[in-house]
Amino acid sequence: MFYAHAGGVGGRTDGRSGLGQIGFDNSGTLASTVTGQPAYYWDGGYPGNPINPPFTNPSYGIGFIASTAPGAAAIGAGPGTAQALSYGDPQKGGQAPQYQDFFLNVQHAFGPNMTLSIAYSGSVGRYLPGAAVAGQFTDQIPLQYLPLGSLLTATLSPATQAQAQALGFTVPIPFPNFTGTIGQALKPYPQYSSLSDPWLDVGTSSYNSLQTSLNRRMTSGLTFMINYTFSKEMDDLAGVRLPGADYLENSVGTIDHKNVVTSTVVYRLPFGAGHSLSSSNAVLRGAISNWQLSGIYQFATGAPLSIGGTCTGGGIIDASCYPNYTPGFTGNVWQNGKPTTAAAASTTHFLNKAAFTDPPAYAYGNAARNAPDDLFAPHTQDIDVSVRREVPIHDSLKLAIQADAFNVVNAVYFGAPNTTLDSTSFGYLTTQANQPRKLQFSARLTF
Repeated sequence: MFYAHAGGVGGRTDGRSGLGQIGFDNSGTLASTVTGQPAYYWDGGYPGNPINPPFTNPSYGIGFIASTAPGAAAIGAGPGTAQALSYGDPQKGGQAPQYQDFFLNVQHAFGPNMTLSIAYSGSVGRYLPGAAVAGQFTDQIPLQYLPLGSLLTATLSPATQAQAQALGFTVPIPFPNFTGTIGQALKPYPQYSSLSDPWLDVGTSSYNSLQTSLNRRMTSGLTFMINYTFSKEMDDLAGVRLPGADYLENSVGTIDHKNVVTSTVVYRLPFGAGHSLSSSNAVLRGAISNWQLSGIYQFATGAPLSIGGTCTGGGIIDASCYPNYTPGFTGNVWQNGKPTTAAAASTTHFLNKAAFTDPPAYAYGNAARNAPDDLFAPHTQDIDVSVRREVPIHDSLKLAIQADAFNVVNAVYFGAPNTTLDSTSFGYLTTQANQPRKLQFSARLTF
């Protein structure tokens, strides 16, 4: 079990604020009260802060009061003085992020040089930062007012109050001389422009994997390793579409790659001095000795795709927008096969837009945050090879020359397509996920 730093127990998100939150911070700067004279003398000691925290009062930072209201100017609470406050939740913020990891490995040796390993590895995370959950301490408009629709952005007045009443909602004036929209009036704290709760760490994650590995130690000039991982990572750490309903975002995470294969091989060619395949000719023996071939193979299935829609949520449910699955749609969302050239990739729709539709105004979509309809980016793979030869010069002095080829077959693997539903480039493949073939030559003198 591991604990991390985030929220009120450390980390970068307001982690260095401490009592520097609004209402407690004070620089303690003292200024001279007489021109040309010091503020104080060191031999008399530092006089301390002129006032002690907290420095807030019931009128601190409030706004949305008509500037013509009695006393509004006196407390500095005209319409433009409302402040955005940050609230460090001591209960949630004091809970350290936690990871519980599990591991079980079974190994079997096939002779003295070959080992097979089969392992289960898992992890569960709780109280994690990143979940964009909203609630009372983010000054979120209560969800039950969604049916008010565009009225939420209308200025509160007797006329708009009557329109809301006709829809079955009573919108009271939050405090005397309030001026602002209906949406502002319905907030839990209508006197502030906004609230944030940076320490609300309530995210969760899980990881489960089967990990296999076959290893051969160097024998007869040959060594290799083959690794295969079958895994799934789930989390709810991003993109909350409905405040307080993190469970809607529980899906495969952006780092999920279902299948990953890596393999390496090194082979010292059995030619030349010290080998059965040699020559009595010194020149020929010197030419065929001390050669080594090596290679690396990598394969990975693509990361999950996330389809972004267009939402109209009145500031309630449009923090993250995902579309709806189109009712009655059948068939594969992927279409038009595999691109053969970069030109075809950038001019062909490889995702079927008809599979998704934008949600109605003041409603949220039902498509999964990641991998809706099992959509993943294309897979990638890579083959690198190397040829190396060591040339003995004198005693321990050796010269090694080497040639490397990265992506030796010069294969092209495209990155994720454009996934913004209403973009004219939706479904186009516009990026390359790998590098072109590269050759590298080197020499190394060892002594």
